[in-house]
Amino acid sequence: MNESARQSRKRDYIILLGAFLFVVGMTALIIWQWPLIKELLSNPEGFRDYVSSYGVWTPVVFVVIYVILVISAFGPAYVLNYLSGAMFGFVKGFLLSWAGNIIGAALAIWLGRGVTRSIVHIFFPAKKYQKYVGYVRTRGWAYLLILYAIPNPLGDTLNYVAASSDIRYWKLILMLTLARIPLVIMRTAVGSTMIHFETIHWVIMIGIFIVIGLTVLLLRRRIDSLAERFAARLFPPRP
Repeated sequence: MNESARQSRKRDYIILLGAFLFVVGMTALIIWQWPLIKELLSNPEGFRDYVSSYGVWTPVVFVVIYVILVISAFGPAYVLNYLSGAMFGFVKGFLLSWAGNIIGAALAIWLGRGVTRSIVHIFFPAKKYQKYVGYVRTRGWAYLLILYAIPNPLGDTLNYVAASSDIRYWKLILMLTLARIPLVIMRTAVGSTMIHFETIHWVIMIGIFIVIGLTVLLLRRRIDSLAERFAARLFPPRP
């Protein structure tokens, strides 16, 4: 075996070890924080009380939890946008949600370009992942910008798709920093008004979410097909 082959194999072992440690670490973190994650998913008010119990450290704890959810892509981190508005008000809630989103995405992309690139398929369906990777590579940064700016089927796994692109790291961070602003503003604004909700308002909002969820679930294939055709026309493949 020549020196080049030995170096290549050594690098593969290092990547594999790093990937293994990352998986073990994230699994341990999820198990350790599972009561909190479960509370977030099932009882947002209880989660708010838990985070608020840290006093002056509440904003820091909030951002850390946000970052963990974004990196793991395990839970719906966007829910924290609404909670931040309810907990901190619109301006502070927006800044904290925005910071958590950007820090989490930046770390996820950095990890995706390092030790985790080879294990992405363990977490995400290979077919869907490769489809969006292909879109990003053939249609360029504008397509990725649109995906960051609007709700998309990938959620926070989009960061790992972005990591597979040839776009420079700092450009990706700048892109997602700007693209995430509209959605975070909208969700935080809604969250800041939730403290004034009466029963009828909660019923209406929950009903709207249920209708939207069922619509997406029932028409997901048609929506996905429509989005693909729209993307192909708006961002034709580069020669």
